[in-house]
Amino acid sequence: MSILFQIARRLQWVANLLPKRWRLPLRYRVQRAIGGLEPEFLLLPQLVARDKIALDIGANMGVYSYALSRLASHVHAFEPQAACCEVITSWAV
Repeated sequence: MSILFQIARRLQWVANLLPKRWRLPLRYRVQRAIGGLEPEFLLLPQLVARDKIALDIGANMGVYSYALSRLASHVHAFEPQAACCEVITSWAV
């Protein structure tokens, strides 16, 4: 297990102690800082216009939704798992 992965795991545990609305931004920033984001994140600024609406289908824990919210005027996230929706909703409201 790499040292960066170990650090990320520890920070995720600490994130559970934080208010829910802070967890998604923290998850995004930690993954970005340690290089844990998928390569597609680099393409988002080229694909998403500021005045448009973005869709995140299968939003899971909302990392893409968070990234898209920094680019598009609105983001509609769809996720069938209630626990994942709770994380996204607590941040988005």
